Amino acid sequence: MKSFLTLTALAALCNSAYCFSEGTYKIGSASLEKTKVLTEVPGQEDLVFNTANGHPGQIWDFTPADEEDYFLVTNTLGAYIDCPALDSLCTAGEDPTSYRPELVADN
Repeated sequence: MKSFLTLTALAALCNSAYCFSEGTYKIGSASLEKTKVLTEVPGQEDLVFNTANGHPGQIWDFTPADEEDYFLVTNTLGAYIDCPALDSLCTAGEDPTSYRPELVADN
């Protein structure tokens, strides 16, 4: 999925740009139906938004990074979200990358 959608999905979880706390989340999208969550599909490199069904590839742990307001995001299968550039596909990678959730809409 495009990194913009992933960042939008992260923002959809917040009421403000800095409301995030460490924890476990399902990542939805502000632009897709509410039943779709970010999913790692085994055997497929790209992350996709699939119907929420409790699969371990749909549960994401947010751990504070060294930078303030940034988080490392990994799923319970051990894969990190990797979005190398704006508008690029996001994949389930092995290298940790930190992200800062931002509010991009009023919801």
